[in-house]
Amino acid sequence: MKILFILFMAFSLPAQAMATAEKTLQLLWQSLSHDPHSGPDISLLEQIFHPQGVVYAVTRDNDKPELKKWSVAEFIRQLDKIHEKGFYECEISREIKIFNDIAHAISLVSTRIDKYQQEPEFIGVNSIQLYYDQKRWLIVSLYYQVPDKVPARALAEDQQKCLH
Repeated sequence: MKILFILFMAFSLPAQAMATAEKTLQLLWQSLSHDPHSGPDISLLEQIFHPQGVVYAVTRDNDKPELKKWSVAEFIRQLDKIHEKGFYECEISREIKIFNDIAHAISLVSTRIDKYQQEPEFIGVNSIQLYYDQKRWLIVSLYYQVPDKVPARALAEDQQKCLH
């Protein structure tokens, strides 16, 4: 039992790594990004999401929107594999509101398959809710979609730079 605790402590983030909602959001995009022939940082994802959290996505089937929902465990299980292609998330815009122990963020993220490509594959819109457990900010819900139209201000050249 002591060995498991020591292993957990060796691979867990210090609370100050998630001391602000902004830092937790940076860790989210960092954990999802990966080089070809690798995968997302599953250990990091497990640490930044609340175990009871949920993930929603709006997908399109024949131009008809469909809402999908996963538990955090299901979402992470889907991601836990080696991917042939790279996947790079770059947060280009964020609005965040914090009230006591809850935070809400709207985040625009450009996604690339090759980290050096000029144009993103797509720009996603994310609504993220966080909970402060008196030590760190944890994601309790992530709601994302790739919209048909992205606000023009997000597509402006000066808005395409990563926030972190």
